[in-house]
Amino acid sequence: IADILIVQSIVRRWIAMRFVPKFRKKRDDMMATRIQSAVRGWVAWRKFKKQQAAVAIQKTWKGFKQYIEYIFTVADIVMVQKTVKGWIARRELERLKIEKAEQEINHAATTIQKVWKGYQAQMNMLYTLVHIIIVQSVVRRRIAIIKFKPMLMEHRAAITLQCAWRVKVAKKTYAEHNAARKIQAATRGWFTFSAYTAFKAARKIQSWYRCQATRRGYLYYVSARKIQT
Repeated sequence: IADILIVQSIVRRWIAMRFVPKFRKKRDDMMATRIQSAVRGWVAWRKFKKQQAAVAIQKTWKGFKQYIEYIFTVADIVMVQKTVKGWIARRELERLKIEKAEQEINHAATTIQKVWKGYQAQMNMLYTLVHIIIVQSVVRRRIAIIKFKPMLMEHRAAITLQCAWRVKVAKKTYAEHNAARKIQAATRGWFTFSAYTAFKAARKIQSWYRCQATRRGYLYYVSARKIQT
C-alpha cells in the first residue's frame, strides 16, 4: 500500500508539474487580456472625454465668435444708420436754412419795394401837384398880367415866394430820396450781414458736429478693437 501511495503521489506530482505551467500560462494570458481590456477601456474613455471636452470648447468658442460677429455687425449697422440719418438731417437743416434765408431776403425785398413804390407814388403825386400849381401859377400870372398890371409887383413877390417854396420842396424831396436810399442800403447791408452770420454759425455747428461724430466713431472703433483682442 505504501508503494502504491508513493507511486500515486509521484504520478500526481508528474501530472501537476506537467499541467501547472499550462494553467499558469493560461491564467497569465487571461490576466493580461483583462489588463489590456481595462487599459484600452480607460484610454478609450479618456479619449472620449477629451473629445467631448473639445466639442464643448469648440461649441462655446463658435457660439462666442458668432455672438461677437453679430454684435459688431449690429454696431456697424447702427453706426451706418446714424451716419446716414445725420447726413440727411444736416442736408435738411441746410435746405431749411437756405429757404428761410431766401424767404427773409424776399420779404425784405418785398418790404423795400413796397416802401419804395409808396414813396415813388407819393413823389409822383407831389410832382403832379407841383406841376398843377406851376400851370395854375402861369395861368394866373398871365391873367393877372392882363387884368391886373398895377398889381405886378405883388405878383412878382408871389412868384418869388413860389420859387422859394419850390426850392424848399425840391430840397426836401431830394433829402427824403437820399434818406430812402441810405435806409435801403443799410437794410440790405443788415440783411446780408445777418445771412452771412447765420451761414457762418451753421458752418461752425456742422464742423463741430462732424468732429464729434468722427471722435465717437474713433472711440467705437477703439472699443471694438479692444473687445476683439
